[in-house]
Amino acid sequence: MGEYAALLILVTIIAITFLPPVSDYVKCKDMYITSVLMALNWDGYGLLGLDAVDPGEPPRCHIPVLKYPSDRTPMIAVHIIAAQIGIDNQPFLGDQDFAEPMFLIYLGSGNPDEKTNRDAVCPTGKYSGLPYPVPPNPNKTGGETWSCDEYPFASTVSWRGPASVAAVPFWEQRRQGGIVKEFYRRNLWKQFPYSMNQYPGQGAPFACVVV
Repeated sequence: MGEYAALLILVTIIAITFLPPVSDYVKCKDMYITSVLMALNWDGYGLLGLDAVDPGEPPRCHIPVLKYPSDRTPMIAVHIIAAQIGIDNQPFLGDQDFAEPMFLIYLGSGNPDEKTNRDAVCPTGKYSGLPYPVPPNPNKTGGETWSCDEYPFASTVSWRGPASVAAVPFWEQRRQGGIVKEFYRRNLWKQFPYSMNQYPGQGAPFACVVV
């Protein structure tokens, strides 16, 4: 429980410091802490419910929720779900026997630790020689290869141990980069925009829920 206690202290400080001014401040702070507890307990349905009742531009009364679109990168979506459940079934469902977190902390835009994280679990060429046909890209014919996907994302803090990795089509990886980067730009850079941190968005908490 030590890691959860430390995280709860962190997000409580964030809640007190960065939440928007609202008439019912206590209610807003309570919702924020509730959203953190939901993420720590893999309660995706609860987080989607909070996101629906507290819409609008950030910052809001709950941690940002990346609603990861399963229809755009289906194999990556399956890997995220499997990693959060703790399924160990290489090479397509991940390689961890413990549940990876739904609660994530952003490293910040341009942080070199992102490359360090990726290289540690997805070195160049991993899965490139798999003897299985690659699911086709709906927008392109032929020429596709396997790639290595990591969860939690390389752009987040590894606070529960090594990331889960799985083989996914390279075209899905390219698509995922746009999905995640746009979420960071719209939600996390605005939440922590100035450099008390070295990198925009650094330290911003969020949750990842596959939809």
